Amino acid sequence: MQINFENFDKLTMGDSEFAHDLLQIYIRELEEYVGEVEEFLLDKDLPKFRLKNHDLRTIVKTLSLDQITELQEKLKSSVARNFSQEQLVAQVAEMKSILHEAISALKEKL
Repeated sequence: MQINFENFDKLTMGDSEFAHDLLQIYIRELEEYVGEVEEFLLDKDLPKFRLKNHDLRTIVKTLSLDQITELQEKLKSSVARNFSQEQLVAQVAEMKSILHEAISALKEKL
């Protein structure tokens, strides 16, 4: 996965300690999201899913992770349209895969 670190680099302004700390926060937040997203979606708990998406908004925008935003919208729509558990599980697996790629890319930047 390609992550655009341009905004991240502007945000950290060359401060390597701050960049390292921020990357660790981003990794922790993404890992937490991976752990919770399936539960929220399979329970069809859109309010919690939306809240968690909102919590990630800064990370997603800073790193230009447009794929995640697109999948979040797709998943919200799937829950609202009452997709089957099997369909939701497949979409969640796609989301988790992309998130794991992003986490790996962030860890490489550490």
